[in-house]
This record gives sequence, C-alpha cells and structure tokens, in this order.
Amino acid sequence: MQHSTHRLIHIVALLSIAALCLGQSCNSPNTGGSGGTGGAGGSGGAGGGTFTLIEGTYIELFSCQLNDGTCLETDVRIEMKVTDRGGGQYEIDDLGSNAVATGTLTGNVLAWDSTDPDFPGFSESGTWAFASDSTTFVKESTFMQDQGTQGECIGSGKLASEGEPAAPPAFNPPCTP
Repeated sequence: MQHSTHRLIHIVALLSIAALCLGQSCNSPNTGGSGGTGGAGGSGGAGGGTFTLIEGTYIELFSCQLNDGTCLETDVRIEMKVTDRGGGQYEIDDLGSNAVATGTLTGNVLAWDSTDPDFPGFSESGTWAFASDSTTFVKESTFMQDQGTQGECIGSGKLASEGEPAAPPAFNPPCTP
C-alpha cells in the first residue's frame, strides 16, 4: 500500500509539472549529463538552451503525511532563500527557522537534503522540479525522525517576487486527520 501511495504521489507530481509547463517549454527532469542541458535532441529539449535556476527567495506551500496516511501538516507556507554555491550546488535557507538544505541541480530538478539543528534526529530529502523559467516548482520529499516517525510531503513553490504559489497537490488517496 505504501509503495502504491508513493507511486501515485509521484504521478500527481509529474502531472503537476506538466500543468506548470503548459504554455511554456520545460526541460525534462531526466536530463542527465552535466551543465543542465539535455532532453529530447540532447540540447535542452523543445525549449533549447540551458536551464538557469534563479537565486532569491521562494515561497513554498506544502502538506505532509505519515506513512500510515495520517495528515501531519496541511497547506504550510514557508519562505526560503536559494543561493548558488557554484558547480551546480545550492544552499536553501528556511527564513523562518534554522533549517538548511543543500542540493544539486541536474537539468531543472534540484535534489536536496535538509536538517534542522532545532530538531535533532530530523532529516528530509526531496526534489524541486522547476518550470523552464525557474519561477515555479513542484516539491516531493520524504522525512524521518530518529524515533522512527516517517512520512512524505508534497508541495508547490514560486519565486516570491512573482506572487504566491498555487495550492499544493492533494495526496491520493487523501490523508486522514
């Protein structure tokens, strides 16, 4: 059941990425190689060119559920500062806490790992799949606490200067309160 739930969430996230890309050209998240190019035709896909992640403050709306399907958090809003550290490496600072993530950009997907010194034993790993213009993304992540609590989160984000992000996608099946 857990595996099929994760597969459904992945499908929802991919559909969300497709919806974000309507009317724009988005690079494929499966670009591979280095330098952020790839996709169909090997040179950036339909949109051509290299994906560039905009440094700055992003707003994220997310929801999380435990592995048993129990709702943990719903429609949480956070602001994060994204900083390019060079060589495809990025730092993501949660502006409302001490949580820090480090990530690697491949194509238009930023894969990251996060910890928070205020919550020892907590870790989260995930991806942000960006639209080709780098102003919006879809989040997928998993988290674990040292006492064995595990779960997953889904969300959406937008560059703060562009306004508020769309509501995060819903879990399928819906989580239970």
